[in-house]
Amino acid sequence: MAFLPSVLARSSALCASLSHSAAISSIARVLSASVIWLATERASSARRRQWFGSCITEFMAGRSPRPAGHGANFCRRHIMCGGHVFKAGARKTMEIRRIRADEGLRLRALRLRALGDSPTAYGSTLASEELYPESIWHERAASGAAGDKVVTIVVEHDNRLLGMATGLAADSPTHDELNPTMVAVFVDGTVRQQGVGVGLVEKVIDWAKARGSARLFVWITSGNEPAVALYRRCGFRVTAATRPNAHTSTLVECEMLLDL
Repeated sequence: MAFLPSVLARSSALCASLSHSAAISSIARVLSASVIWLATERASSARRRQWFGSCITEFMAGRSPRPAGHGANFCRRHIMCGGHVFKAGARKTMEIRRIRADEGLRLRALRLRALGDSPTAYGSTLASEELYPESIWHERAASGAAGDKVVTIVVEHDNRLLGMATGLAADSPTHDELNPTMVAVFVDGTVRQQGVGVGLVEKVIDWAKARGSARLFVWITSGNEPAVALYRRCGFRVTAATRPNAHTSTLVECEMLLDL
């Protein structure tokens, strides 16, 4: 909080040398930066607070922040703090949170939208999952809402679910329960390029770390460069492992992993 007095002192010195309109603009910028800084006190990590500190400096100078490391894809118009993505200049926020047990039908609608939007990106199909009974979706929501074997993270905006990601810890021929796999990652086209994908992935990473996992895996359809770029920004690297897609054997999936 010691940062705020210095912000106000700098704003006073700056405005004294500016015209009336420029001074008002500068004051608005400083106040916005101060509010964002206060929000960072609720952030979940020192890394995010440091990132916001650098953003405030850039805001005051009238430049777009260009932080390094996690969050480098954010621009000055989309600020993430804790489980929210804030849009500068707007009152609306997007909340990134764990799904609730009573959201089975909302999960169904979101998952079917994802399968229709990107049919080659997943190991299942729209045609098959449209036939699932409602009980399956209620079970998925309930399991994703609690416990450490499964987590489902969603992004909500204006009472609509616009993105999701699931962490799944299960025995398989290649991975044990200690090293989960991230699946079903989706961001609606209306909110892409706004930091939502990174926010979803980081929530799953936090879950994996909290359960004591050493690694987190994800499988990507070969040629899906936007997905590869997203996971690289979050620290994942490509391994040599590949496998055929579950529903289309001509599609090849590549493994990426993150050391936690």
